Amino acid sequence: HCDDMVVHCVPPFAIHCGHQAQGSGLHEGPWPIDGSAGYALVRHLLELGFDPAFTLDARLGTAFTIPLEFCGYKREQQFLPIFVNAYVPPQPTPERCFAFGRALALAIEREGRRAVVLASGGLSHYPGTPRYPEPDIDTDRVIFERLASGNLRYLLSFDAAALDRTGNVECRSLQIL
Repeated sequence: HCDDMVVHCVPPFAIHCGHQAQGSGLHEGPWPIDGSAGYALVRHLLELGFDPAFTLDARLGTAFTIPLEFCGYKREQQFLPIFVNAYVPPQPTPERCFAFGRALALAIEREGRRAVVLASGGLSHYPGTPRYPEPDIDTDRVIFERLASGNLRYLLSFDAAALDRTGNVECRSLQIL
């Protein structure tokens, strides 16, 4: 939700390489970051043709902390936040998000690590716009049906204009996944 980088820098993708990050709202305080894994992934992604930004001090919004808490991770458990610009034009295209996800998987493999990857983002809620109270429930149902049937590539059928039109700009993180 444009928590930190919007006024400083708006990269398509960014990796947190610090040792900790400050949470916000009900999740204030420090969260431990695996910064060495972040730097390693940045190096591998550069070799794979991506130029992700990295940060040492970006704060963490609830898009990161709520999913961790919901999944039962303890705050002491290190993790690695990866940011995708879903809000400020120009955002990465769905195809670029998918390609980044493939490169990220390869980078994790090259690093000799196993990882749990969580993607966070809401459907059709038009954050920061007058349309926020008017979700596109019909599109949401179709998305859920397709994902539940195992058609994960269905999200790639949404181009940037369709993501904007249906309020699904946050699906970019799912397109990476």
